[in-house]
Amino acid sequence: PVHIFGAPCDMNPILEIGDRHEVDVVVDMAQAFGTLYDGKPCGSFARMSSLSFYPTKNLPAIGDAGMILCRRPEDAERLRQVRAHDPIRLNGRVFPGFNYRIDEVQALVIRIRLARFADEQRDRDQVAATYQEAIPEAYRLVPPNGGRGVRVTHHQYWVRAPERNRLRERLAENGIDTGVYYDPPLHHHHLSEYCRAAGPLPEAERAAAEVLTLPIHAALPIADARRIGKVVQEFFRESSPATERTRRSGGEAT
Repeated sequence: PVHIFGAPCDMNPILEIGDRHEVDVVVDMAQAFGTLYDGKPCGSFARMSSLSFYPTKNLPAIGDAGMILCRRPEDAERLRQVRAHDPIRLNGRVFPGFNYRIDEVQALVIRIRLARFADEQRDRDQVAATYQEAIPEAYRLVPPNGGRGVRVTHHQYWVRAPERNRLRERLAENGIDTGVYYDPPLHHHHLSEYCRAAGPLPEAERAAAEVLTLPIHAALPIADARRIGKVVQEFFRESSPATERTRRSGGEAT
């Protein structure tokens, strides 16, 4: 599972499925440092969880850097070997090691930014709250687990728009940058020829066609956030009832 955009996955059902099938859960939380699920940090649930400190993340370095969180000491020891060129043997196979160590300058930057994380996260939260006030709930994130014990850190702030291209054009006309993540969805990516899906994935396809991210970062002025939120709000107000019925049904309007 991937805690995308700083929002947690619904982990309890995922962990139950893993237990039932005796499959270990390994989480990608590259965008979710500080995110909580069921009142606990997202990195505390799975066997291992990966972090990213890429410069655009909420807790950034000044280049490529990352960390893996482990629940088992033996996993941590194997990873320490692999990150320092030492090969390891698993299930009768030898896997080479590489140079995966964070250098001291990167580590220093991360420690400095960690001390500022709470203040910068409050700034992101204020921007997100400003968007929440303006943008209709039907087009925003629905927190998992009924919202109980959930904290979203808003690595990205996204809306879902059935007419995404029109909304993106409207925002561009007002000098507002946006982003599209992730289109095409993974099972339509050219690498998918090496993968197998159990069947159609209509929700992934719908999300890929609708998700649009708005500007959010610790230095974004609240006045700019209000202006952006107003543009999006007015766009959705202009949406026809037919478009709204299409969005809710996931198919053609009747």
